Amino acid sequence: MSYADVDVGGLSLRLGVRRSRLEGWDRSDRFEVRVAHSQEGRTALANRLFLASLLNVALIALLAMVVVLLSARFALEPLTRLRRAIRQRDPRTLAPLALELPRELDELRQTLNELLARMRRVRANQERFIGDASHQLRTPLAGLSARAELALRQTDPAQWRSALDSMHATAAQTARLAGQLLSLTRLNNPEAAPAHTPVDLCALAQRAVRSGFASFDRPGSISAWRVRRRR
Repeated sequence: MSYADVDVGGLSLRLGVRRSRLEGWDRSDRFEVRVAHSQEGRTALANRLFLASLLNVALIALLAMVVVLLSARFALEPLTRLRRAIRQRDPRTLAPLALELPRELDELRQTLNELLARMRRVRANQERFIGDASHQLRTPLAGLSARAELALRQTDPAQWRSALDSMHATAAQTARLAGQLLSLTRLNNPEAAPAHTPVDLCALAQRAVRSGFASFDRPGSISAWRVRRRR
């Protein structure tokens, strides 16, 4: 099959030639089949076929887009429910999320629940620290109040001086205790990286024992005042 553009009587044609051979029992002559079509008609037919194909392609593309959007919305609907559940939660609520999610998003839900569990532990540690700090600070503050009340009942300036010295020592000890509690808070922070230094535990224990006996035997102290009242 061969094609060619020809002019016949001033008319431009598209010519197609098909060469073949007769097949029979007695003859096998060659022959040609020639078909010509005007260029205008051929162009009009091509344009018509192109417009029809373009319409079909546009319709198929529109249907495919609708199907993709619906599929994406259906696939993302569990993620939308998870986002809505997280947004509607009370910031103070650290209870685990209880949502029925597909297997693909169940791992994300478990990860969020693990994060909430760690946050619950952090909050529990903070509440325990606040309780311990209030208990540890309440005792020296009560001692300061008692020493001040005891000093107000005295008339001897020497006893006032002793009470002031004792109150100053208790205030320094309270400030040191507050600093230790703050250091403990920093140590509980997972992002903290404190420098490690060697500590002599024997010397530390001896200082703690001496400090305890000194606070007990200090004149005007609460412990000594209680012992004198018992006597």
